[in-house]
Amino acid sequence: MKNKKEELQKQLDEIKKQEEKELVDKHYPEFKKFEGKCFKMRNNYSLPEVPSDYWWLYKKVVKIKKKIYISANARHLKYFLIMTDIHSKQTSMEE
Repeated sequence: MKNKKEELQKQLDEIKKQEEKELVDKHYPEFKKFEGKCFKMRNNYSLPEVPSDYWWLYKKVVKIKKKIYISANARHLKYFLIMTDIHSKQTSMEE
């Protein structure tokens, strides 16, 4: 039973990788257009009660490749803007 389950999980993983590859191949030209663009959104902690509980979260798409994207985040707090983190997302696609 364990071998069968492992075998099915392996097949499922392969299907997911193939679906992800097809999705990236299809939409890559659209995503590439976002490279260098900046976005902002209202953000908050889990239970905001008043409008001042929100702040601006800024994101810049630094680089998009077929297997990875890199973006930088910054937060605008009451009196200053702070760089909070750089995100890097690796896809599970194999070449």
